[in-house]
Amino acid sequence: MTGTVSKHELKIWSTQTWSCLQTITLLVPPTTGLTGGYDSYLHVGVDLGASYLVLCDIARKVTFYLVIDDYSHDENDHDGDDKDEMLVIVMLMLVILVMMIMIMLVMMVLITVMVIVFMSWWW
Repeated sequence: MTGTVSKHELKIWSTQTWSCLQTITLLVPPTTGLTGGYDSYLHVGVDLGASYLVLCDIARKVTFYLVIDDYSHDENDHDGDDKDEMLVIVMLMLVILVMMIMIMLVMMVLITVMVIVFMSWWW
């Protein structure tokens, strides 16, 4: 997978033929406030099995999940990997839950520090 500097366009490549399999273009609307301008602050990740692509836009608080599948196999070539796929989905959900809890804890610490600083300044 390759992407532009702003990560508004991603390309997925075949590792066998080195041909571009898909181009993903993200149309990002302009933002205001803390993000300023057209910055999107995208973080891109792929799981170890290269089955899922995760895009996180921390400026807009949005997460995209894309399933990466090899459609070159025969339709009747199903080998019963439903349990494995479900396990990966559950693991992704747990990772997201842990990340959200960590963000909430950091926010609580920051608020506590702000209150302590404000109270010490006020008194």
